[in-house]
Amino acid sequence: MNISNLLKIALRAIAANKMRSFLTALGIIIGIASVITMLAVGQGTKNSIQSNISEMGSNMIMISPGADMRGGVRQDASSMETLKLTDYQALKDECHFIKAISPPRPEFRPVYLRQQQYAVEYLRCQPRLPGDSSAVRRRG
Repeated sequence: MNISNLLKIALRAIAANKMRSFLTALGIIIGIASVITMLAVGQGTKNSIQSNISEMGSNMIMISPGADMRGGVRQDASSMETLKLTDYQALKDECHFIKAISPPRPEFRPVYLRQQQYAVEYLRCQPRLPGDSSAVRRRG
């Protein structure tokens, strides 16, 4: 059989079964559209996560103490042990891939706005970590 005969047979089959042909075409169109949509959503999520990570600094991670759980019950925040300077020193000594470490020191300072004083907590650390060229000091 040549191509023209095959094409005639296919067109007759499509004409004889119009509803089946329509539903098949609709299924193919919906399937292709859903695959394209899922790829676009995945790519957008990937770009969003990468931009959020790059805003933090290309090689920076912050570690903070988690919630203390004993017997399935969350303990009071005042009873939690926080990270101590010895913990930071152990991280620096035992993890060879860490170039620099800067333990944050939370402090409360007064801030004045329109003749009112507010106590603001801020984290103090080294002015600039070595190797972090994306850290920008902001005013505010």
